[in-house]
Amino acid sequence: MVKIGMITFHSVPNLGANLQAFALNRYINQNINRCEIIDFIPNSHIVREGNFKRSLRVVKNGFLYPFLLNERKFKEFQKKNYILSSQKYKGDEEIFASPPRYDILISGSDQILNATLSGDSKAFYLGFDHDAKKISYASSFGRKDISNIEKELIKTWLPHFSDISVREESASEIIEGLTGKSSKLVMDPVFLLGTEEWRRLAGKIKTPKKYILVYAMEISQELLDTVEAARKLYNLPILTVYGCCGSISGTTRIKWCGPQEFISYIDNAELVITNSFHGTAFSILLKRKFLCVAHSKRNERLINITNLCSKTQKLITAENNSIDNNIIDGNKALTLLDDYINSSKEYLENNCRLGYGD
Repeated sequence: MVKIGMITFHSVPNLGANLQAFALNRYINQNINRCEIIDFIPNSHIVREGNFKRSLRVVKNGFLYPFLLNERKFKEFQKKNYILSSQKYKGDEEIFASPPRYDILISGSDQILNATLSGDSKAFYLGFDHDAKKISYASSFGRKDISNIEKELIKTWLPHFSDISVREESASEIIEGLTGKSSKLVMDPVFLLGTEEWRRLAGKIKTPKKYILVYAMEISQELLDTVEAARKLYNLPILTVYGCCGSISGTTRIKWCGPQEFISYIDNAELVITNSFHGTAFSILLKRKFLCVAHSKRNERLINITNLCSKTQKLITAENNSIDNNIIDGNKALTLLDDYINSSKEYLENNCRLGYGD
């Protein structure tokens, strides 16, 4: 049997990271071959003993208790739904010293090429194994301007990949410019699973009969203006889930929201307002009407997906802020993405066997 290992951001308490890791792992296991998520902790996420002891003192004072309760939802989701490697690797030092052995290695998805996020972790570039067949799936920098360290990592390690796929066109241009290797544009792993499969995963929640959901990665003026315009147009209660600090007045904050609850909150909303890529993705997958608001810094993925699922640009900005003109119908958008999704599945199925692309 071919052994497949994938490496991605999988253990952080982040909704998008958990759901994309689960989706890629689940799709390969159900449709191709057994696949393990390599239990790798990036350099930037290694808990130092001193920090841990300080955190315990804060917990005892009660300040971190709500955060830890919510984090528990992520841990439970990971334990129940991931197929993990038997060994955990803390940082580059451990995985390079005693690398796991697989026939095929997959780097992806999420912003794993973003060395700033990972503490310059080389493991996401698969340099710890010189024998396995290597591919990437929907890898992302999350931005156009990359660091000199990232440029060196690309030039050093990506030429050893059999095939490369990315999530946005700008990443493809960067990689080809530095290595001469072309790459395929594929969909985020969450699109590998269908609407009903996501609904079966959804958790139990209590909500008003009708509501607007806001999923915010930052609180910008464009987001606030969009929320206020939607409030006036729909006259519905507004629930908020935050992937950032801050809050929006006049809305009800959802304090306890793990990956499964997140699916339910989107699936039952009359309208979703988001400046998150995965907020956008799940609005499409669950066939909701939604408004996609530009992020102040990270818009490559948002621009790419809204361009794919709409004939005109629907990303809300300070200059393009009409509610009526920018509502996207998730059901119609999903239909428009059908060919891209099938092509993404074909890429995986072709590359997750030995002998293809070598």
